[in-house]
Amino acid sequence: MEALWSTQAPRVPNFTGLFTNIHTPHAFRGYSRRMPGPVATLGTPMFCDMGFAPSALLVEPLGVFANDLPVATMMDFAPMVNIPTFGLCRSPANPDVIALTAAALGVPTPAPCIPVVVTPWISPSNVLIDGMPVLTEGAACECLWAGTIELTGPSPALNVEAE
Repeated sequence: MEALWSTQAPRVPNFTGLFTNIHTPHAFRGYSRRMPGPVATLGTPMFCDMGFAPSALLVEPLGVFANDLPVATMMDFAPMVNIPTFGLCRSPANPDVIALTAAALGVPTPAPCIPVVVTPWISPSNVLIDGMPVLTEGAACECLWAGTIELTGPSPALNVEAE
């Protein structure tokens, strides 16, 4: 017959690392907390996890340059001005994808990507330009259609580091 109690101390499972992302907003699930690296400039590659193709960051030349390329800040998030299309969108939250999927009798059908970004980038950099953080590789922002857009690099300004 088994004892209903034990004289041994109970084994406590190791939950180390289980709750590391508990305070990370769902909207930034793809945001990586890497150390700041090369600054993001005109042409820095980026990728959306709901898009089909990579894209390149567009930055208007407003005064700060790295290797003769304009440097981006967290406020360079305007759709189609700074963040161009990623080809096609496969997000089930996108109304165009919903309509095309319904027309295809439930077969998931991607639609042309038109990014809808309404919040600034989150950048791991502490370097400021006119009071705004500089974008670096690893910076992320969220599309309204549930895509996470991340600057993947390498930046065209490879030898210019933000600290």
